[in-house]
Amino acid sequence: MKNGVVEVTGKLEIPSYLGLELKVNAPRSSRINLATVIKPLLDGIISGFHSHDGTHNSIVIGRVAQSLGEKESVIEHMLMDESTDILGNVI
Repeated sequence: MKNGVVEVTGKLEIPSYLGLELKVNAPRSSRINLATVIKPLLDGIISGFHSHDGTHNSIVIGRVAQSLGEKESVIEHMLMDESTDILGNVI
């Protein structure tokens, strides 16, 4: 989500309703357990609607970067990006 095109029309002052529409495609020949795909996918998407408050930044950024095999500068930008944090800033 952080690398894609995301349009945010406003921040929620008091979260009351949030709609999310996903379309998951897989080749017809593949057999997947949809539950094992959907849970981490939704967790990641919901996380993308938050930003990090900067607490323990060097530790958090280092661990996420290592886990994803990505540059720390890229991870820092993604975590601190407030342009899509409609669910707010979190620790």
